[in-house]
Amino acid sequence: MRLELTADGVTVRAPVQATTQIQFRQMITCEEAGRFMPGVSLVYWPVSAEGIVEMDVPRTLFLPAVARQDELLAALQERIPE
Repeated sequence: MRLELTADGVTVRAPVQATTQIQFRQMITCEEAGRFMPGVSLVYWPVSAEGIVEMDVPRTLFLPAVARQDELLAALQERIPE
């Protein structure tokens, strides 16, 4: 799995899966999660095919542990809208 922090959000590329892009405007919260290999749990609002943020049912994406994870977590938390 490959993570990329962009100017607009985060892009997740996993083998044999579609690329997932989550913009900062979609993000609700993120925090470190997991016991043995803590990663980042990211809760966000999905986007419709028309590009509209759907605020009915939030989704969760678990990002695996990465090097400099504390910096990633801080960068995400800093940009989450209030």
